[in-house]
Amino acid sequence: MGDRLGVGENKTKNIERYSGSIRLLLLLLFVCVCVCLVCSSLLYGQ
Repeated sequence: MGDRLGVGENKTKNIERYSGSIRLLLLLLFVCVCVCLVCSSLLYGQ
């Protein structure tokens, strides 16, 4: 019983870490898209 509880706590910690990394990846993707848009607008502007 005690071991199962420990595993459950471990799973929730892993899920929290996983969601945090997903948020970081989404932020990185958003920044990349913004940079691409700025670069393309600069290229087409000239």
